[in-house]
Amino acid sequence: NKDEYVNILLKKHKISPNELLFVGNGANDEDVYKAGVRTLCFNPDGANYKNKQIWHNTIFSDSILDILPYIIEIEKKLD
Repeated sequence: NKDEYVNILLKKHKISPNELLFVGNGANDEDVYKAGVRTLCFNPDGANYKNKQIWHNTIFSDSILDILPYIIEIEKKLD
């Protein structure tokens, strides 16, 4: 369960869920939302990317750099 692993990382690094953006693309990533982190589906491959409870945002792109606006959005909310 990836959500359990994410919770371990949050505790280990002493960060709150709103400070983390999880980027995934498949059905095996879909339980991460349970950890309370923001989720981004990047080039979905079997993911239920239209489910807004699981995936807060979805992008289709040839460049991983296109996730930067989502990271910046989280950083702005922390200021």
